[in-house]
Amino acid sequence: VLNINYRSSEAIVEFARSIGYPQNLLAHFPNTSLFALNAFPNQTQYPNHLPWSDQLATLLSPADSVAALVHDDEISSQGNHYEARLIAGMVWMLRQTMSSELDGQNAVNHRPPTPEEFWEDCVGVVTPHRAQRALVVKELEILFPTEKNLIDGAIDTVERFQGGERHCVIVTYGVADVDVITGEE
Repeated sequence: VLNINYRSSEAIVEFARSIGYPQNLLAHFPNTSLFALNAFPNQTQYPNHLPWSDQLATLLSPADSVAALVHDDEISSQGNHYEARLIAGMVWMLRQTMSSELDGQNAVNHRPPTPEEFWEDCVGVVTPHRAQRALVVKELEILFPTEKNLIDGAIDTVERFQGGERHCVIVTYGVADVDVITGEE
């Protein structure tokens, strides 16, 4: 049994222990975190076609290993346009600030990631439905039209992304069954 996690911070390993992973599981690099090269952009710098919140910088802060954004939603089933635009905005914010390397693991040279590094190493989006995946891909291709060939591999369904690693993983959650949605409320 693997008892040392070499990738995640202590906060993530602590969560893993709380849901049934071995209690002796340890984070080898407990202070692992994203590293912001600059301040997060403000609303005037943000793409005006995407939903804005003053809380985006807090949500994406390297100080927190895990964060959740809860928003009001009618029953949107397998695809949610608003949530796809929110995710595109978060990815855009990360692109403006994120280092190509994680902090807290080893001595690194913090610098902006190349487009390939950003999509292959830095950010990933996981969704349970192909319909939501398609919406997120579409929104990201609008923001990064010259990187369409790179975006596709960074966004996928849970089954296909499983085992993949990124510095930051954004999960877009959707449920297709109206009864399940009602039950979860």
